[in-house]
Amino acid sequence: MLADMSDALWWVGTIVVLVGLYIVAFRMEPHWVAKDGASFTCRIREVREDTDEQVGRWRDRHALVEAGRLRLGGRVTLRSFGDRSRQHLSAPVDVLGRSPNSSSRFAVYLLGSDPPRVLRIPARSRAVPILDSLVRPR
Repeated sequence: MLADMSDALWWVGTIVVLVGLYIVAFRMEPHWVAKDGASFTCRIREVREDTDEQVGRWRDRHALVEAGRLRLGGRVTLRSFGDRSRQHLSAPVDVLGRSPNSSSRFAVYLLGSDPPRVLRIPARSRAVPILDSLVRPR
């Protein structure tokens, strides 16, 4: 009887740990940033102009700050880091502002691209001060 209860507790404990690891894995958002904060990975999502509603899902992208402007790169893959990621950068886009309603975990910025997009990075990232300095005053 005691051995059966011990086996059952081990099974329940294992399932609880696996569910916990599953939850933690999907809450994590991988983020890479260079030491100077000018090159980083981020998440991008389109915004409808007429309703300000976010469209689609978040997509991982590279971003680079050059000469006071933000340039977005292609999607993030294991092979995309390094000099080859600079080959597929978009035209420079303006950072229009930072969302005051974003959660404490993320910093969300509105980009002046066509179509309009929002950019999300972790709030503790080294890239946050760089992006804050790029916000154009109205």
